[in-house]
Amino acid sequence: MKFTQKKDDKVSHLAINNEGGRAQPLYEHNTHTKQLAKKFGQKLNCENICSIAGELHDIGKSQKAFQIYIRKAAAGEFVQKGSINHSSAGAKYIMDTFAKSDNPFVILTAEIIAEAIISHHGLKDFISPDGDLKFQKSCYSEKYDEKEISEYIQEMLDEIKIKDDIEKAVEELQVLYEAIYERIPDGEYKDDELGFDISAIIRYVLSCVIAADREDTRMFMLNETPLIEIDDNLVWKNAINKLEQLISTFSQEGELNKLRMEISRQCYIAASRQPGIYRLSCPTGSGKTLSSLRFALHHAHKYQKKHIFYIAPYKSILTQNSDVMKQFFCKDDVLIHHSDFIPEDQEKYLYLNSNWSSPFIMTTAVQFYQTLFSKNTTSIRRFHQLSESVIIIDEAQTIPTHMISMFNYMINFLSEVCHSTIVLCTATQPVFEKTKRQMRIYADNGIIQDELQQSDVFKRVHYVNKCTPKGFDYDEYADFIMDCWKKHNSVLTIVNTKKDAMELYKKCLALNEEMNVNVSIYHLSTNMCPVHRNKVLQEIKDKLIANEPLICISTNLIEAGIDLSFSSVIRSITGLDSIIQAAGRCNRNGDEQYGYVYLVKPDKENINSLIEVKEGKMVTQSLLDYIESNDAYIDSILDTNIINRYYEKLYFNSSINMDYMINKPFKETQINLWSGLHKGLEEAVSNGNENLPHITSALRSAGEQFKVMEQTIGILVPYEEKGRELIAFFNGNHPDKEKYERLKEAQEYTVQVYEQKYRQLMEAGLVDCLPFGEILALKEGYYDLQVGLMIDKELEDMFL
Repeated sequence: MKFTQKKDDKVSHLAINNEGGRAQPLYEHNTHTKQLAKKFGQKLNCENICSIAGELHDIGKSQKAFQIYIRKAAAGEFVQKGSINHSSAGAKYIMDTFAKSDNPFVILTAEIIAEAIISHHGLKDFISPDGDLKFQKSCYSEKYDEKEISEYIQEMLDEIKIKDDIEKAVEELQVLYEAIYERIPDGEYKDDELGFDISAIIRYVLSCVIAADREDTRMFMLNETPLIEIDDNLVWKNAINKLEQLISTFSQEGELNKLRMEISRQCYIAASRQPGIYRLSCPTGSGKTLSSLRFALHHAHKYQKKHIFYIAPYKSILTQNSDVMKQFFCKDDVLIHHSDFIPEDQEKYLYLNSNWSSPFIMTTAVQFYQTLFSKNTTSIRRFHQLSESVIIIDEAQTIPTHMISMFNYMINFLSEVCHSTIVLCTATQPVFEKTKRQMRIYADNGIIQDELQQSDVFKRVHYVNKCTPKGFDYDEYADFIMDCWKKHNSVLTIVNTKKDAMELYKKCLALNEEMNVNVSIYHLSTNMCPVHRNKVLQEIKDKLIANEPLICISTNLIEAGIDLSFSSVIRSITGLDSIIQAAGRCNRNGDEQYGYVYLVKPDKENINSLIEVKEGKMVTQSLLDYIESNDAYIDSILDTNIINRYYEKLYFNSSINMDYMINKPFKETQINLWSGLHKGLEEAVSNGNENLPHITSALRSAGEQFKVMEQTIGILVPYEEKGRELIAFFNGNHPDKEKYERLKEAQEYTVQVYEQKYRQLMEAGLVDCLPFGEILALKEGYYDLQVGLMIDKELEDMFL
């Protein structure tokens, strides 16, 4: 990087090693950050907004107090981290200099820049949900020396140049704002989405500043020069050549292979269409993985996209598909990001995880949603990489219902403002465009023709409705499982709760002994650690291949990403999307003309805490009644009009607040916090506050309360000799370095439990706290080789 050197005795960072130390001048760091932030901001055409924030983000470090602080810290003396405020000075300078304008766009620009500066070490609210004016307090903190900072500004900054840059930044924001305003349809929710998009722009600018700041700091501390930029288009070109060569070897014999090739061909043709939001509706066995990648590669190459993201809801799907997709790329061009992935180079992997700079990134929906909405600065750092990309969202129907409004608005922003192409992949396409806060999907957005989706060639199962008004009790349910086994030889039963899985497993074991038939019966749930589950899954797979008789009773963990094929599947009634996922485990390989999927209603199933399962079950039951009353085949639940009807009823009749309602510690929706139209604004106005900021969002509060799923606690279990050895190892007197090196190994012998179940285990004295990293271990005698973690009182929940 080139910059005009000025005399600067102020230090931004100190790198100390055994050979001495190096100091990075503050002016140098700010200039580098400015240049990097400007480069990152170019994709959104907000480079001047980002560059100003980058240049001013650390000018608070020019205080004498901070200079003493950083030298003490480098010398190993105790200092209170964060005790010297260095983030407010740049924000105050911007607000004092430019926010007194009569032009609202000047004020908006100043507030966005100031927010990025004060938030680069932690996101801040403008107005908190209780009406506190957090933005003003952060900008006008009294915890720094204004005189010293003013002297630094006069000596080191070109204020005339900053004024010119501000004028350009205002123009950038005005163009962005007007484009956003034009594309949002007039109506009840226009102000909501407009406010949301302003917050998304703030997140983008902050992402650029954080990424630039951390990258320059890293390069200085490691004494590295900037990495050579990857030629993304060359990456796409090379991957295309490998993929097309593989596709050319595929057989076109038989109707199924011809249809797979036609789907792939239509994905190739569709790749030339303009960037936007697309649907790829593919049934099981249609070659969706390679077809979606074919679309993404050709589209990225044609429109010079920077990244391709593949997002999967479950780690099992990600692991399965990563083996297929990564073969077309050089090793250094691919990042596989999920909690169970074990890299060769841990330090490099953590760096790539934090910035998502790789061309092809495969990650989980959890990581994706956190990047969109979490307050964590590492998540925010990644956000700008989502622009100018192709984003494949697999199994799009798994998006939690309570998040749909946020998801729709953000997908609109990524597509229309960030110029990314979104591909929604699923056999059961949700009608996001028909919710109250709509995703703007156009009528002709399908990548493949409807008749290909509905082709009888892909229909491998018949659906049979066995639901009765009363429902099956456990004895009747177990009898039905055994009857199906006699008829079909292999049966997979999927239930909604772990209690049901356990009870049916015990009932079937008893019937097996009573009938003296000696069929293999397996239980699967997340009460079993990953190694245990994988061992059972392999045994099941081997028996299925050998055509041996077996019964498997499982929670929904088996519905996706598990390559097993049973002759029949029994599914406790639930949402239609989950039923169709379950059917994907039936006659998967087409060994029989048809497999059979039976829908069963348990009589005493307790799913009151599983709101989405309960809602989906109710809508599915009403659809089954509709199909029966119209004398249609039950197989018609696969028809597009039935799937659309299911989602329309689910979204319009649902008691779930799709705006993501927060109940504690305050009652508000995520949408309102992002849009700025929340109760805190009303409170601030009613308190008589003057000079409220133009932007009133509460992004820190929103990020703090955002959770994709309920938090779990890991417990190391004594499964087989290896599990016991790991517990003894972490309980022993070994160097911490050796223990850290075995943490990934320990994950494979860990069961995740919710807090309620954790408390039960602790109160029963079944868990020990080991003297390393707060690791918890289950005592001997409470882990069963068939069902895993044992506890008297089962929670009525469903683990994914």
